[in-house]
Amino acid sequence: MPYLGSTPNASFSSRTKQDFTANGSTTAFTLSSAVASPNDIEVFVGNVRQEPTDAYTVNGTTLTMSEAPATGLNFYVVFKGVEENSVVPADGTISNAKLADDSVTGAKIENNPTIAGTLGVTGGLNVGTIKEATGTNTAINIDSTGFASGLMVSAGRQSLASLNGYTWTGIPSTAKKIIVVYRLFFTQASQQTKTTLLRIGSNADAGNGIVTSGYESISSYMGGGSYGTESDTTGFFSYYWGTGTQNQTGKFELTYLDGNGWICSGLAHCTEVSSTATNTIVQHTGYRTLSGALDRVEIKIKDGTTLYSANSEAVLYYEG
Repeated sequence: MPYLGSTPNASFSSRTKQDFTANGSTTAFTLSSAVASPNDIEVFVGNVRQEPTDAYTVNGTTLTMSEAPATGLNFYVVFKGVEENSVVPADGTISNAKLADDSVTGAKIENNPTIAGTLGVTGGLNVGTIKEATGTNTAINIDSTGFASGLMVSAGRQSLASLNGYTWTGIPSTAKKIIVVYRLFFTQASQQTKTTLLRIGSNADAGNGIVTSGYESISSYMGGGSYGTESDTTGFFSYYWGTGTQNQTGKFELTYLDGNGWICSGLAHCTEVSSTATNTIVQHTGYRTLSGALDRVEIKIKDGTTLYSANSEAVLYYEG
C-alpha cells in the first residue's frame, strides 16, 4: 500500500522511562540520553508532572531541578523525544484477541506449570501418572490399555442386619479389582447350607443379572480340631463347617482375568459363638466367566432365607 511521506515503521514503539532516587539535597541528576530542550522530557516528582524550565532545566545529559526532590518521593523522567523501536511488543501488551485459536503449542508451555485456578478440559486429556498434592508420590498410574492402578473407590458401607443379602450395582466396566470386606453374624443350623456366598453378574446375564450357577469355587477350612475342603457351583463361598451362632470377618477379592472372566480369592476368620468349635480359618478361591462386563456384586447367605443378625456389615471397594 503506498504512503504519503515516510513509510511507517513495522515495529512497536515505547517511551523510555528513567527512575532517580531523591534524597532531599541533590538537584543535579544524570540522564541516560542527552536531550536538547526541557520539553523533550517529562519530569515527575511524587507522581506530579513538573513544569519545564521553571521546575527543571536540561543541558545534554544533565537534569537540574530548581529544588531538591524530597527523600522518599517517586521521582522519574519520561523521554518524549527518545523512543525505542522493536519488532518485539512490550511486556504485557499482547491480549487474548491477538492470538489465533490453537496457536500456542505444548512446546511453548513450561514443563511443570502451576495452575492456580481450576483446569477445565473439554477434549481428551492424555495422562500417564497422577501424583498427590505435594507432587512427590504417585497416586494413580494409567497404562496403555486405559487401566488405572492405585485408585480404590468405595461403593459404600452396607448394613446387612435383618437381610439375607445385598447387591451392589453400577460398578464401572473399567474396574479390574473388587474387594468386599465384611463382618457377619448369623445362626447356622446345618453345615454349608447357610454359608456366605459372593456372586457376580452383568446386565447381559439372565434374570436380575446375578449369576447363580457355574462357579468353580473351592473353600478350605481348619480349626476346632477339624479341617477339610468343600466345593460349590452356586457362588464363591466362605465355607464354615460348624453349626450355631456364627461370627465371620474376612474379605472376598475379585480380580479381572480376561474377556469377562474373574478370579475370586479370600480369607476369613470364623468363630462359633454358642458351640465348642472356635477360631476357624477359611481360605477360598474360584473362577467365573460372565456374559457381559461385570457391573454388580452380591453377598448373601446361601439358603436364601436366613437373615444376618445385628452389627452385620460389608463394604465394597473397586479399583480401575
